[in-house]
Amino acid sequence: MNERMMMSQNGTHSPCCAVCGDDLRASYTTCPRCRAAHHEDCWAFNDGCAVFGCSSGKPAIGAAPAAPRKWLRAAAGVCMLGAMSASLALWSPPDPAPTTQAKAARTVTVSKSSRDRRIVYYGGPRSLVTYGNLGNAYARSGEYDLAIACYEKVLELDPNFSYGYFNLGNLYYKKGDGDTAVRCYQKALWLDPGMTEAYCNLGIVCQKQGQFDRAIGHFRKALEIDPQYAGTYYSHLGEIAYEKGDASLAMESFARAVAEDSTLAVPKNNLAYLYAERNMKLGEAMTLVDEALAAEPDNAYYLDTKGWICYRQGDLNRAEEYLERAHNRSPDDMEIRGHLVEVWAKLLH
Repeated sequence: MNERMMMSQNGTHSPCCAVCGDDLRASYTTCPRCRAAHHEDCWAFNDGCAVFGCSSGKPAIGAAPAAPRKWLRAAAGVCMLGAMSASLALWSPPDPAPTTQAKAARTVTVSKSSRDRRIVYYGGPRSLVTYGNLGNAYARSGEYDLAIACYEKVLELDPNFSYGYFNLGNLYYKKGDGDTAVRCYQKALWLDPGMTEAYCNLGIVCQKQGQFDRAIGHFRKALEIDPQYAGTYYSHLGEIAYEKGDASLAMESFARAVAEDSTLAVPKNNLAYLYAERNMKLGEAMTLVDEALAAEPDNAYYLDTKGWICYRQGDLNRAEEYLERAHNRSPDDMEIRGHLVEVWAKLLH
């Protein structure tokens, strides 16, 4: 089993839950896609994988740039942006020591909408878990100020809880305050230098702020600490490099991502699209996008990439077929529409 290893609070290495950071108990599950380990109750509460936003569970809701690139849109459901979702970490409390004073867990309804949001309270009114769970409920409802207040109470009770600062940073990011989010992530790293999630989120914030070199540095640090997820980190490095305007570094990073983890569809699509844009290595590009489509056959951006490769190869009929399929799945995407119009113009001549 490929477990995620993190530095625990006491400085020793142990397998930890990808949601809450707590040591894994005897009963836990792993994500079938990214193999991150979770407590079973953390997995159930978050409706699936939380850290990576995998499609095996509840999709992550990430903040997209104003003019997102093809791979930034396609990366939803795969990349570490899942850590920025409104589904923040649910703490799974350590197994309590036997005591006659222990309180029974109880389930309450925090709010009602299209479906109930139910939170499990494990302790009394001053419990870290109680405040954390309430903060998570507010975050899921988009009430970030109230969620922040809950997490500030958590940190008042335990100023050395690194994941408290990490989740507080997530909340400030969702609220649009990137500078405060950065300070929270830095505090989390001061308490736990091995927290790769914090480095990844710092990289995402810096990328959004246009600080591309700093963003690359943060992802390289995550890569140094935890090479087990090298494919995911190199995929992010490729996205940052492209946005920075360094196409060569972007292609190199996507190629390395594919070499490190052949199961990742996103860097395969991104590398194939870069090849098609530059009208180079079209045979290799077709192989890459076919592998991506084998994993996600209805992905509009993968279909667009294949259609664009066909166009570069001069096969206009197949290009039209794939681009029309892409357009039908994402009719408002102007890039896909532009490719289709260009193919139609060629066919008319």
